[in-house]
Amino acid sequence: MNYNFKERVGISVGLKLKDTMDVFVKNGIKYLEFRADATDFDPEETQKMKDKVALAISEKEKHGMNIWTAHLPFKPNYDMSVTDEEARLKAVELQKQSIELMAPLKLKYVVLHSNAGSVEDDQKQARRDALKKSLADFAPFCKKYGISVALENLIPCCITRTSAELLDVIEAVDADNIGVCFDVNHLFLESHSDFIKNVGKYILTMHTTDNDGKEEKHWLPGDGVIDWKQLFADLSEFNYDSTMICECGQVLAGFPDMVPVLAEKWKALPRP
Repeated sequence: MNYNFKERVGISVGLKLKDTMDVFVKNGIKYLEFRADATDFDPEETQKMKDKVALAISEKEKHGMNIWTAHLPFKPNYDMSVTDEEARLKAVELQKQSIELMAPLKLKYVVLHSNAGSVEDDQKQARRDALKKSLADFAPFCKKYGISVALENLIPCCITRTSAELLDVIEAVDADNIGVCFDVNHLFLESHSDFIKNVGKYILTMHTTDNDGKEEKHWLPGDGVIDWKQLFADLSEFNYDSTMICECGQVLAGFPDMVPVLAEKWKALPRP
């Protein structure tokens, strides 16, 4: 089997940007997933977000970090899947403001949690239908900035848990800038191979941490039960060519000592 994709390994940073990026770059981790803060239209919080964007650009230029993706806020009032129409429309406007504030980053992709919090099973389809309405407005807005929206597969209490549920949303909206953020740590209701087979052509970016096969853990890659060799082989079938972002709390909690540990763990993963 040919190994047909470049591993653009990155980090999702939940700590300060200043004086941290050089540590990642020196360890071969050169891609950053920027985390957008919720501003709730508050002027002071909006200014903080503008300052954070400016700092990210400065750090990128200083250390050679690449910023391909950003994670949109997933607070309840930013949830574009709510069925209350007034709240849904407000959430869309809040997320649009996030896009506007991040425009100077010149992003390729933004990662979107389809919902915030848990949703009862009998409400999941209604929430996906509300999300479709929101994305029919939000996706064209993002396209004006050259941005594609990557819907993240989420844990079983949420509304986009499987490839079928993601396809239900993506195909209904029918926008050429909507795809998938494949979080390998969140997938429990189908195999990784089946997921990639079903939505591989839509995968725009990935979150790559490990788990115990029972619940999300965000462990270092290789510390859990995920079959990384098979995962890489499956991705090769689609010539995957985007970021592999590590959302690993151990790295951030143990910064900076855990950064080289992450780098070594990644190198040690089995390849096809």
